[in-house]
Amino acid sequence: MRQLLLVGLGGFLGALARYGLMGAIYALFPFPPRFPVATLLVNLLGSFLLGIITGIGEFRGDIDASVRAFLVIGFLGSMTTYSTFIGRSVSALLEAAAPQLPLTAWWTLSSGAACSVGQKELRGRRDSNSRPPA
Repeated sequence: MRQLLLVGLGGFLGALARYGLMGAIYALFPFPPRFPVATLLVNLLGSFLLGIITGIGEFRGDIDASVRAFLVIGFLGSMTTYSTFIGRSVSALLEAAAPQLPLTAWWTLSSGAACSVGQKELRGRRDSNSRPPA
């Protein structure tokens, strides 16, 4: 139960951090709306923080389960799922599972894109079905 609460608290704070960081980034760097600069920077920050945390864990020994639940799974998992994808990819490289990496990357990106397109199609159908006939 304690681990569940730590993940939840970390997730809550990570979501707030993402929201705040993205707002600040868009205020500081007014890029064209179609370029997701805030998403990119938040994802890179999450990957960087994940690297630091796992690096400290490797240097000092295993990361405490409570710290892992709060920071890695909760906070960074909520702030960005990209950091988890990158962390797993680096682990695959370090564990000599590199041949699986291109397939994993392709599968992750293509299936994510397919889901995004699919939900837009479903939303478009729902929106067109809810409009009154002309």
